[in-house]
Amino acid sequence: MHEQASKWVDLLEKVIKIIRPKAYNSIARWVIGVGLLQIAESQAKIAHAFVIALFEEYVGKSEILRSFLGATSDPTTGLILVLGGLGYHLIVTLGKDYIDTRKAELPKSPLLSCLLLNGDKEELETIFTIRGSRVNLPNRDDIPDYKEKEPDYEHPIFGNVHRMAAMHNSILGKRKNTELFRERAKVLSEWAGAELLYLNITNDSSVLASGVSIKLQIPRHKGLSVSMPGQIPDTPKEEIDDFNHLIPHYPTPKPIDLKAISLDADSCFYHISWSVSKMQAQTEETSTDCILLKTAKTVEIECTIFCDELPEPITAKYIVHPTLETVDINVEQLIDKDSYNKISDKLIMNGYETRVFKSWCEQYEMDEAR
Repeated sequence: MHEQASKWVDLLEKVIKIIRPKAYNSIARWVIGVGLLQIAESQAKIAHAFVIALFEEYVGKSEILRSFLGATSDPTTGLILVLGGLGYHLIVTLGKDYIDTRKAELPKSPLLSCLLLNGDKEELETIFTIRGSRVNLPNRDDIPDYKEKEPDYEHPIFGNVHRMAAMHNSILGKRKNTELFRERAKVLSEWAGAELLYLNITNDSSVLASGVSIKLQIPRHKGLSVSMPGQIPDTPKEEIDDFNHLIPHYPTPKPIDLKAISLDADSCFYHISWSVSKMQAQTEETSTDCILLKTAKTVEIECTIFCDELPEPITAKYIVHPTLETVDINVEQLIDKDSYNKISDKLIMNGYETRVFKSWCEQYEMDEAR
């Protein structure tokens, strides 16, 4: 009911705006003035007598002119102009007041909008292309184990040192991570040619929004992956510390984040939900969690905003194009640490890791300067 009334009020407001220019008072005065002059002229006939006298003085007597001017002595046209001017003035003034009163009586709805942000917290257009490059990786069986050169235990000087270091590592439960190169390949497979996405919502109205939540729906297809691995890729380690796994740990339970993003999937869609609850007027919020999206072909994301004060949900759509570049990775690039770090930084969102670490360093320096 309120929605239908709001539509009619909006329609009337548009009509009033069209017929109510800034000089509407002058328009009404001119119309009424012309009508009054025409009424007065129809009765007094001063102008008629002047025209007839002037014509007959220089041209001659004319019955046709007298008949024509006599026919225009009816005051009806003047009355119509006066009534029209008065009616126009009443409509544009009282109508505007009526609309303002009705709009004030209608319940106000919040004005909500949802945005997607990339990994650098930059606003994305409704049609965007994923940064970075996809990769063609070697077969897993072609990637060797990680092995260090066996130390020379028979060395006359450093042999005993090597033996003691080996015993020390063995006691502490440290061993070489033989899966190092394959883990590097896994990181590139997951992150290269993918984009981190944050959710952002804004309340641009002057009223409180309650029960606010956002749902994203992404159609599943071959070559599409949606996950929540965190803000930065894992860094594969050269050593594995088994000792930590032998000691029981009792971590402090983390508080439940009611505004955390949840990710679910069925056979047809990925479903991403974010509950914001209440939003004050003129505020915005950005999710602390992010999702990692990677696709081999163009995909459409449907974004729906729910709110208790809205008569119906708000929907928006994003079109995501995959990165156009594909890079071939060889085994040597996975084995050499410097080469891997360089290619990884380039392929993952065009230097994303470097930008993140730089940002962390700047934040640390600011914190230390306080």
